[in-house]
Amino acid sequence: MFRTMRRVVAGAVVFTAGVSAVAAAAPAKDPDPLPVESKWKGKLTQKGKIKGDEVPLDLDAVLTVTKRDGDKFEAELFEEGEPGIRLTYLVKGEVTKAKDGKGHAVEFKSYDFKDARSETFLNIPYKGTIDGKKLAGTWKHPPTDDDTTIEGDFTLELVK
Repeated sequence: MFRTMRRVVAGAVVFTAGVSAVAAAAPAKDPDPLPVESKWKGKLTQKGKIKGDEVPLDLDAVLTVTKRDGDKFEAELFEEGEPGIRLTYLVKGEVTKAKDGKGHAVEFKSYDFKDARSETFLNIPYKGTIDGKKLAGTWKHPPTDDDTTIEGDFTLELVK
């Protein structure tokens, strides 16, 4: 009986060591780079023309993630600045691991707005990269027939 007990104990030790080795070998899962309810604050610039008029702007911006489904996300993009610009775009996009393995690629597009107290532009594509707590990239209004050619960049930092 003593010999059988030693075999059981030895088997349990080998099993536990094997499970520990498998657990240690499993790659650590990356934390979600764009979790629901996260807030990213910073600046958004705009340069170019709206209906032929030059409109350089620097805006305060806040991106708040409202929904996630795998790589897909929805968010609100609040923008505010002079002269009297204050609006919130509703955006949909996707976040994926960057091709170079550093950070995450983020792409989103405005599809609607709420609380607009200034002119709005929909279907504007934004492209950027998340690197740690920084989300930075560019945006560009699609070409129009009314001489609107605006574009810019954005730099946001995770604050919540």
